[in-house]
Amino acid sequence: MNDTGNQPYHPVSMTARGPKELAEQAGVEESYVARLVELGILSPDDDGAFSRSDVYRVRFVRASHRGGLSLDAIASSIHEDRFSFAFLDEPQYRWAALSARTYRQVADDLDLPIEFVLAFEESLGKVRPGPDDPAPADLLGMLEAPRRAIAAGVAAEVELRLVRVFTDALSRVVETDADVFHRHIEMPILDAGRSHGEMLGIVNEIGAELDLQREELVMSIYRRQQERVWTDDFVQHMESAIEAMGLYERTERPTAFAFLDLTGYTRLTEERGDEAAAELGARLAQLVHEEVGRRDGRAVKWLGDGVMFSFRDPAAAVLATIEVGRRTGDVGLPPAHAGVAAGPVIFQDGDYYGRTVNLASRLAGAAQPGQTLVDAEIVRLAGDRDDLGFISIGEVSLKGMSSPIEAFEALASHTG
Repeated sequence: MNDTGNQPYHPVSMTARGPKELAEQAGVEESYVARLVELGILSPDDDGAFSRSDVYRVRFVRASHRGGLSLDAIASSIHEDRFSFAFLDEPQYRWAALSARTYRQVADDLDLPIEFVLAFEESLGKVRPGPDDPAPADLLGMLEAPRRAIAAGVAAEVELRLVRVFTDALSRVVETDADVFHRHIEMPILDAGRSHGEMLGIVNEIGAELDLQREELVMSIYRRQQERVWTDDFVQHMESAIEAMGLYERTERPTAFAFLDLTGYTRLTEERGDEAAAELGARLAQLVHEEVGRRDGRAVKWLGDGVMFSFRDPAAAVLATIEVGRRTGDVGLPPAHAGVAAGPVIFQDGDYYGRTVNLASRLAGAAQPGQTLVDAEIVRLAGDRDDLGFISIGEVSLKGMSSPIEAFEALASHTG
């Protein structure tokens, strides 16, 4: 194994010199580069050398070409000043080119199984490459963290699941960011009569600065969430240590989970369209963050027409769920129905599994508009409070449950 852990990693130069190097870094045949030069899509300097951004130009054109656009049409749009690739010269375009090393060589460098390296690339959303395909220039550095995690005892398949969670989450971040940029910055410029080329030049001046600020924002949010989760883990270890000394007896207060769904959401979105659906989702998200956040809860999953919460305090779960349901009409949302349950769960790959989660979901499905249903365990844990009341509605049969359970409607004596 090469001791890459103790030596800085220097990726291949992103300055493509001749057509052969440009083709290798962009992952195309040299003849394809020659064709782009012939059409005037690429313009080497007087010495026949290409720039770093020409790698992106080739990849952008290839993607457009594969998407059904002819190379002649692409060239015409550039020559008639309808479109321009000048935006690719901006510093925010720092995507990795292909390196001179294969996936097999990268695996050997890090002493990792080639199957793991190929599966890692696949977990990033790419088609599984071949062992002897050229590897991206940033791959060696990206694999350093998984290598260290595996060396510390994390199973390879678990590490791959973690990477898939990272990819899914960050994909949503990037797609949402791009959608906001497109709808609120790019489209107004086009609507004002500017060409696509002019628009790209304008927005990339904005993007050059905004990209770095977004990067800092994402990492700062990551650190905030890391502090919350790691602190919780450290506290649990401290409690266990004190308990082992016989100095502390842990209070039984299992995590509570709540599901809340909007009544008639599907019908409303069919009647009002996709834009209305997105607006309803945004209003629900704002309402949830206000009510759940102030009671130390967390929205763990968004379900289109609803949301799943988790709380360390079962009473807080019930109160927050009732209050969200009470306020839906105030913000133009349809009535909500909800269910709350508490107990052990299995956490894996960023999601929760088990009977407790299923029970909360089924209770929400059985609830009427404006109603929050809970089971007897929630009543036992939160039934001694002055601000909560519970009324038995008798035994109910829930989908997926082997036998009926006694359900209770939760009512808030006062909220705030």
